[in-house]
Amino acid sequence: MSRSSPLRRWLALLAGLGLGASSRGAVAEGSAPSWCAPELETLAHEVCLYVPQRGMTQKTVVIFLHSLVGRGTNWQWEQQRTMTQAADRHGFAVLMPRGRLGLGPGGAQDIWAWPTAQRTEAAVEGSLVAEWNAARAAAEKRHGPFERELVFGFSSGAYYAASLALRNPIDAEGYAVFAGGSGSKWKAAGAKNVTNRPRVFVGYGTKDPSRRDPQAYARLLKELDWPHRLDSAPVGHTVTNEQLKRAFEYLTAAPKRKR
Repeated sequence: MSRSSPLRRWLALLAGLGLGASSRGAVAEGSAPSWCAPELETLAHEVCLYVPQRGMTQKTVVIFLHSLVGRGTNWQWEQQRTMTQAADRHGFAVLMPRGRLGLGPGGAQDIWAWPTAQRTEAAVEGSLVAEWNAARAAAEKRHGPFERELVFGFSSGAYYAASLALRNPIDAEGYAVFAGGSGSKWKAAGAKNVTNRPRVFVGYGTKDPSRRDPQAYARLLKELDWPHRLDSAPVGHTVTNEQLKRAFEYLTAAPKRKR
């Protein structure tokens, strides 16, 4: 993340910016909203599963990491539905886990977020990866094995996905980061010794106040000679359907043959 008032920027983004349409909002007082949208299946540890209604044309599973989400709201449903629409269009399954409270701006206990520092990554990454692996195993038990695993992250999820890509503890075949990323040098230090380098798609909006962060991340990938693609759209802090399409096509394309 850039150092220009990160707490203020995160809080501004949480206040009203999202992924896709505008169906987010607080839930009525006294109710207990589920993490997963009503039409999705909920696996252990509040991991949401969606398999295309017409079946999977791609034996691929996408792990989607959400943005900052206020506790007691249903903002995440909008993001989940955007991903299910993409899953229908492209024929992949999608797992949508939940982050942790206390990892967001100022350690707020009412915001679901992902780790964005070495200390918090070390503290929670083991349990996060275990949840994802268990969810994938449960999905494969019913729908057959997946041949490819991709990670998509938006906003807070993109910052974490950007770090995961440079370490790849889950051995994913590709990563897509939207409206987030970091050019931090401490991330580059460990990445220099990584031999298995998955492709990374970096998408951002040209009107996004945080656009410099994914741009810096793309520069870092270039310095590392890491396979990646930088993609922009004339939007704010969001991701377009076309960017999701381009990301999936880039990450699943056959490698170019060397002459």
